Amino acid sequence: MSVNSSSLYALLDCNNFYVSCERLFKPSLEKKPVVVLSNNDGCIIARSDEVKRLGVPMGVPYFQVAPLLRKHKVELFSPNFPLYGDISSRVFSLLAEYAGEIEVYSIDEAFFRPDGKSFQERKEKLSVIAKLIKQGVGIPVSIGTGTTKTLAKLANYEAKRKKASGAVFEFQSHTFHESLKQIPVEKVWGVGRGLTAKLHKKGLLTAYDLYDLEPAWAKRQFGIIGERLVRELQGEPAYTLESVPSQRKSICISRTFGKKVKSCNELKEAVACYLARGAEKLRSYKLAASVMTVSLYTNRFDKKNRDEPSHLSALIPLNCASQSTPELLSYALPAVETLFSEEKEYTKAGVYFSGLVPVSEIQPSLFDTRDREKERKLLQAVDSLNARIGKRAVLFAPEGKSRGWKMKQEHRSPSFTTRWSDIPTAD
Repeated sequence: MSVNSSSLYALLDCNNFYVSCERLFKPSLEKKPVVVLSNNDGCIIARSDEVKRLGVPMGVPYFQVAPLLRKHKVELFSPNFPLYGDISSRVFSLLAEYAGEIEVYSIDEAFFRPDGKSFQERKEKLSVIAKLIKQGVGIPVSIGTGTTKTLAKLANYEAKRKKASGAVFEFQSHTFHESLKQIPVEKVWGVGRGLTAKLHKKGLLTAYDLYDLEPAWAKRQFGIIGERLVRELQGEPAYTLESVPSQRKSICISRTFGKKVKSCNELKEAVACYLARGAEKLRSYKLAASVMTVSLYTNRFDKKNRDEPSHLSALIPLNCASQSTPELLSYALPAVETLFSEEKEYTKAGVYFSGLVPVSEIQPSLFDTRDREKERKLLQAVDSLNARIGKRAVLFAPEGKSRGWKMKQEHRSPSFTTRWSDIPTAD
């Protein structure tokens, strides 16, 4: 496909990212089967190619495939998100040096504009970027290019599927239609489980089937999303490069406990811990929440809870938008006491912040009596100490230290790049 490089999009995707991060500090695991489990070691969220070939699906509960994994001596890891986040920032910082304007789409993906007048020239330059990231960070990547973001995503899929030379793939005009006919429609960016079912019902099974539709018909059948998908596949951009991330609309911190919790004090400790983490995020984004929701969960499959709701929550509108941990705790902890029942066993809790506004746009309350400037300086000092010494170096009293409810993470690797005590040493 002969195109102007200024109208092209490229998508860089880190291969099996979580697995690649774990292998980074254990080279002996290269080409050996590896999986990464979800929080609480519940489900499989990342698989090496070797595990994929065993037929282990993504998202399957660990206990269902445990015998198979043991049989093939698969290495298990609990999630280490601080490590993954740090490696991700290193990959994209290096990419930005060579690609200029980029849009970080997820922890392991970024869109950018490729350089080069011809496919061969682009391929050579993008191959160099892939090699530099592999050498500089240690993470293997694939790069796909196309005239729209959707086509770049599909090209990236093809790069991985065909093991494209130099980890780079771009659709060519003489094979474009045949390539689309080989790609299942559910692999198209933006086609989720619900839309897949609707498309299959209409006999639309491949990316080519979607490409071949009239945009107006797709809009009538599948809404504006369907129309945009068709236009993007036909080479008409519906989405632009967003180098400046849009403002967050909400922040949620929610975790499943490592054991069933029956004590109100333990629940308050967990909620306080999640809230403190969420408030820290608010401050890092220079945002404040106008509304906070505290949620408690029980096991909905438990016979004792069958006739009662498994999810109870308290919605708390704030008189003045806040990012202050002490202030937010003063609302959240009484809410936990109100929701708590001694007859129930709790499996999960969460704190949800919404109605987010920039700190510079906070509307003060006429009846506000808090010394907000004093709190701001206190929290600035706390955040600074935690950033310099290590996370959770300074805690708020309600967070506690016992953490009997903490998630199970029996296979977690050290925080090699984010904690001084975990830095690997050479013998």
